[in-house]
Amino acid sequence: MAVRGRSTRTREPRPTVERQEPGAHVFRSAYRALLLLDRIERSLQGKRLVELSCELGIDKATAFRLLETLVAERIVVKDADTSRYASDLTSWAYFAEFLRPATSLISSVQTVLDGVTESTAATCLLVLPQLDGRAVLAPMYALPTGSLYYDPSRAPETSLLHAAAAGKCYLAGLSKEDLNRYLESPLASATDRTITSPSALRRELGRVRRQGYALNQGESYQGISVLGVPLWAPAGHTVGGLVSGFVGPDVARREVTRPLPRLAAGAQQVSSLLTYRSWLGYVRQTGADRIRSLSPWDTPDPGLEEAGVPRVRTVARMVRLMSLLFTHPQGVSVGEAAQRRGVSKPTAWRLLNTLSSARLVWQDTPDGRYRISPIFWLGRAAVLGSAASRDEAITRVLADLAETVGETVCIGVPAREGRVAVASWHALPNRPICWRVREGPAAFLHATATGKCYLAAQSKRRLEDYLQQGLPPMTSKSITSREQLRREMEEVRRQGYAVGREEMSLGLNVLSVPLLDASEATVGGLAILSVTTELTPARIQQWLPVLRQTAARLKRLLGTGPAGERSHHHTAG
Repeated sequence: MAVRGRSTRTREPRPTVERQEPGAHVFRSAYRALLLLDRIERSLQGKRLVELSCELGIDKATAFRLLETLVAERIVVKDADTSRYASDLTSWAYFAEFLRPATSLISSVQTVLDGVTESTAATCLLVLPQLDGRAVLAPMYALPTGSLYYDPSRAPETSLLHAAAAGKCYLAGLSKEDLNRYLESPLASATDRTITSPSALRRELGRVRRQGYALNQGESYQGISVLGVPLWAPAGHTVGGLVSGFVGPDVARREVTRPLPRLAAGAQQVSSLLTYRSWLGYVRQTGADRIRSLSPWDTPDPGLEEAGVPRVRTVARMVRLMSLLFTHPQGVSVGEAAQRRGVSKPTAWRLLNTLSSARLVWQDTPDGRYRISPIFWLGRAAVLGSAASRDEAITRVLADLAETVGETVCIGVPAREGRVAVASWHALPNRPICWRVREGPAAFLHATATGKCYLAAQSKRRLEDYLQQGLPPMTSKSITSREQLRREMEEVRRQGYAVGREEMSLGLNVLSVPLLDASEATVGGLAILSVTTELTPARIQQWLPVLRQTAARLKRLLGTGPAGERSHHHTAG
């Protein structure tokens, strides 16, 4: 089922609103990094340093250090020509198999939205508060079949929290202290109907609490009337709202509230999907609880000793902790987080509390374990839909290649430390005897054909750095001589492909061509792995054209940045 997300067209930016600082027991630098990442994720063209600094009120030196840490951790990419920071969407591929419960959750929520729209003949939107605490965004919606309806993809990207119906539902559920904190800042105006008086807003929120729904008639966008009901977290607090939008700011109240029973039922359905019991069902249904993995963020603690690189250790630790939560969908305890990430329990607790303050992590399991919040997944529905679609497309391309050559095929890329190769994607032929890509000891780059393609594209200095660390053998036929590997690299550059004859595993022959991303950078190799066919010159010439043609197709799917390495530590040919 298709997930309706934000449009890709350029929009005029909304006026900057004052952001809220986090509460106690959080790492301020990590929270600010999340604010920067939130702004970057919402920008289609990316953001420059000066823009982010001005929008969030963070001085440029601090923002630069935070951003460079996110770049070093492969969460953000920086365009060398425009100096814009953008999300590194390829990082999602590391966790592709762990995202199945999330995509199942998103599909279920989308089914609810479609059902509400079908029965009410009005646009239905799932609306969530933004991390800055002053605006809302609709990451998912369903459109009716008529010719006149509200299309959120063509509206301003965000709406002021106090001007939106769902925003009023959210504010009405805040504690007295949190509401007072929100009202300390001036109430900006989106239209001439927006409530800008704190006392008037308090009265409006009192009505929302009594009646259980909120109205917005032209307050956030002229020409639209909206009915909203709250979405509830398992702990009983509001996390957003489900709304129906109608064209016309002066639609009669009885018409706007007519869909209330169906909308309220839909909100109850969505709220039930946010529970741990529901999430656990998706985890078990998709088999995500049986996946074992090593991700490139699994090093115990970030090493920031590289000279001249302005990184923030707390931010790097937070990224690694998030990766742990991604790969453990059933959650982790504070003690497990501390042990697996090589930090003290108080540090792990503060990191988890920082993520909880940003509504990225929940602690609602029966045993108090922390897990990724369902709200995090719903807020990234469009991104995950794109990642899942790309993952499926790459898998289909590899399946076509495996069927054509009758052998196992895979995409091999270097792991994070740059010493071993891992198989990001693979496909098996329809035959009983073939090389089966499984979890196992990682293969050194110099012992794999895909690794040779990658090493041959590196600078002389990077290749020498690799050689200085030694050339451990995988088999008796592995290259262990530095001079021999240098000659091999020259041959790979000259002929445009690499071969592996039992260098990674006895009996395995591999042919690989370089795999490039959209920026023309070599990110790994595309390989054919055979245990039944000898790599004769005739066979190589037979396979090379289809291998190169497939590599060209994959180039368009990989995007820009590091290749989409999955988190499994499979041996890559």
